[in-house]
Amino acid sequence: MSGSISRPGFRLRRSGARDALSGDACSLYDLDLRAPVAWVFGGEGQGVSPAVLACATRHVLIPMPGAIESLNVGAAVAVCLFEQARQLGSR
Repeated sequence: MSGSISRPGFRLRRSGARDALSGDACSLYDLDLRAPVAWVFGGEGQGVSPAVLACATRHVLIPMPGAIESLNVGAAVAVCLFEQARQLGSR
């Protein structure tokens, strides 16, 4: 892992079911995503390595209504990047 991943001012964000269950995740829609953000997404099976996860400053969940338990990683990426683009468009 590169040392640059944890340099000051470089923030990591992660989306994933494990974080949503841990209780320390916040809703994607409550975040201000207009500042630079580095997104880290883990695959459904392996997730994100503990070393990379330790660099994350924020854990993010995508609120979903009803009985939907999770999105696949491709869908989660699309939702997160769309929300960031939506917020950046409002500058």
